[in-house]
Amino acid sequence: MGRVDHQVKLRGFRIELDEIQCALNDCPGVRESLVLARSYASNDDRLVAYLVPTDPAVPPVIADLRTELEKKLPRYMIPTAFAFIDSFPLTANGKIDRAALPEPQAADREAAYAAPRDDAERRMVDIWEEVLSISPIGIDDDFFDLGGHSLMALKLLASVERQFHQPLRLASIIEAPTVRQLTQLLARTTDAPPATCVVPIRADGDELPLFFVSGYGSSLLVFNALSRALGPSQPLYVLDPMAFDPVALEHWSFGDMAQRMLDDLRRVQSNGPYRLAGHSMGGVFVYELAQRLRAAGERVEQLVLLDTVGPGFPGRHPWPVRLQLYLKRAATLGPSGIARYVRWFGTTIFKRSGHDLLENLGTLAETRIGKAQKRSAAIVYDASEAYEPVIYPGSLTLVRSTQDKLKIGEIDDLYMGWRPLVRGEIHCESMDCIHKEMLDADHADVLAALLIKTRVQGA
Repeated sequence: MGRVDHQVKLRGFRIELDEIQCALNDCPGVRESLVLARSYASNDDRLVAYLVPTDPAVPPVIADLRTELEKKLPRYMIPTAFAFIDSFPLTANGKIDRAALPEPQAADREAAYAAPRDDAERRMVDIWEEVLSISPIGIDDDFFDLGGHSLMALKLLASVERQFHQPLRLASIIEAPTVRQLTQLLARTTDAPPATCVVPIRADGDELPLFFVSGYGSSLLVFNALSRALGPSQPLYVLDPMAFDPVALEHWSFGDMAQRMLDDLRRVQSNGPYRLAGHSMGGVFVYELAQRLRAAGERVEQLVLLDTVGPGFPGRHPWPVRLQLYLKRAATLGPSGIARYVRWFGTTIFKRSGHDLLENLGTLAETRIGKAQKRSAAIVYDASEAYEPVIYPGSLTLVRSTQDKLKIGEIDDLYMGWRPLVRGEIHCESMDCIHKEMLDADHADVLAALLIKTRVQGA
């Protein structure tokens, strides 16, 4: 059984269980409810709802409950599983006996269940049922509605590659989130690289599209939460450098990569004004995209860099000064602390940062698609490190994480090295998190608010 706290954190989301229960209690046909996080396997916690119906003989339809909840709650707060009970079991102290609660059903899909129609769909359903630990799954059931998340997506794609001997990129789950769609996509897939690096997270909406480039090794699935937080009026596209053919990438410069991104972007939106945002390494790419768009006579309405390091940042004191600072720090530690500090010193000061940021790849790491992505990521990262930006004639927004600390001997700079390169204004914003959490679902609302606030600051 999962945690019994009123607040839980699942897959990066901090969730108030009471808020879900209040929404459930307002649904027609529900007298009482209890929501908790339940563990099904390692790193696989899911929200489950236990409901006491107003009329036990005629319980509400779970599909209708989901529809009502979706009007009030974000998708990640919708329970994956439901169970109807006549009353809550109680302990001798009069509290709900959670250990006595029954195993919930995954969902009520009997009316809408669509069985697999051929061998390919049956094999795909078997994979989904094994990964999601849910049965039965119909060919039109949505992966994310079933509780799917990044780790499950990676496991699913690894299984698909083993069973069908055909790799799919992570974007496939976003483009084809049902068995029917994914099987059809698989039938059309070849060994050739994707025709475009653009991944549509949300293609419709009244606002100008926002084009986002993520940092090294980030999962595309994190953008589902950002898209929900931005709202249905905001189209959101991710430019995924991992979509490029690693064989071709080895012969491309940073400029070649940026031009390919720009060509793909303009097939989606041919004319400005444009809105661009990038996290970490991705910020370097959108900075260059903005340069090229302006050089082509287009207006860049929004340019947002999230914790993207500019040239020369962070500054450093001379080596003798840094050594004194290290020794001063070590002097404040006990013997065991000094030993830990020496080990840390050796691994962080003298060792070059490795390309180990693709930890989200999980079980895909040793598959064909996983190896190709790791290879592409390393090439793209090295190219971005070699990039030498020139002066940008417009303005931009710089968003910094506030919980990352500089290393001893490093010198901070409010503008992270960008001030000499930006002719216009640099609007500084911040997020109360560490660098690698800026795109996490838990901070999606904050990031969305900043992106909406800064829509016209890049002109």
